[in-house]
Amino acid sequence: MSRLGAAATPPEKRHVGGGREALGGFETIRRLIELLTGRYNGAIVCTRWRDASRGLPLTRKEEQTLVQVLVVAHEDLPNSISLSTALRHHDILNIDLRLGVDCSDAAVAALARVCPFLRRVVLDDDAGDEAVVAIAESCPLVTEVDLDGCTNLTGAAISALGKGCRRVTTFRMCDCAIGDDAIIDLAVGCRNLQVVALYGCSCVTDRAVAAIAANCRGLVDINVSSCIITDAALTSLARGCASLTCVDFDNCCEITDSAVVTLSAGCPNLANVNLTSCCFLSDAAVLSLCKHSRRLTRLELCNIGNLTDVSVAAIASSLPNLKELHISSCPGRVSEAAVAALRSARPGARVHFGEMVCSG
Repeated sequence: MSRLGAAATPPEKRHVGGGREALGGFETIRRLIELLTGRYNGAIVCTRWRDASRGLPLTRKEEQTLVQVLVVAHEDLPNSISLSTALRHHDILNIDLRLGVDCSDAAVAALARVCPFLRRVVLDDDAGDEAVVAIAESCPLVTEVDLDGCTNLTGAAISALGKGCRRVTTFRMCDCAIGDDAIIDLAVGCRNLQVVALYGCSCVTDRAVAAIAANCRGLVDINVSSCIITDAALTSLARGCASLTCVDFDNCCEITDSAVVTLSAGCPNLANVNLTSCCFLSDAAVLSLCKHSRRLTRLELCNIGNLTDVSVAAIASSLPNLKELHISSCPGRVSEAAVAALRSARPGARVHFGEMVCSG
């Protein structure tokens, strides 16, 4: 049983009454704003918070303002203001700490403990393990976690999310030194993952991708650019994630044609593919995409020196839904004449070639 208890009811199922008790919750928030005058302009939503105290939902902007005011209150007035009292009539569902005040891990942990119905969490890049572990322990309904740039985190925090937040469907974390073991724990615990972005996590390898493919069969979008990825990762995705629509392997320099052939055959719904700087690829990879991935709308093939006009001609004749093609920095072997023919065949597509952006 979760910490919410058997009697806990999600906010959409509850009624909040008016009267003195509801007004008391609002008055606590009003006092916070008065105490913080000059530090944060929260007064613009005072009347809406009064409405919310009577059971009306907050807008995303108002909710974010309330969260920021409460964070400042926790930092400046920890002994005089009760977060739980202030939140008695406000079911906060979203926290985005990149939009406002700086806050400590202790403040995030305090918010997590009084916001058990959180659905979306975006943490500032100063966040550490204390904040993430508190969310994992207190907020079992979270479905979206964005930890981009949170370089202070360790694998223990990500493993905690896998144990405590099993409803997560979207997970983002870039430029962090988190390794395979933590991502494996996340994949095993969060089997409903649909979107995973690990770009720039240079300690992530084929092992992590294999675990995601084996446990998260509903995955539709994965970004592992600049990770230590080889053909084995693409093979795992082709076998386990047939619903994939978006893949990003930018700067995964070990990928070869055979892996792209396997992926395109196993994932027929691909619509957005980035193979930039996969320097071992050749026309064979593009021809396979043109054969199996007819739904492609965006294709990025920059900085692949082995591509020739053969690839451009295949794209022109085989991808009717194409909206955007990046084929810059393919030195010497892709001609302007082939690109011109592509533009003529696909007038609705934007083609990025060399320094020029062409649109039909």
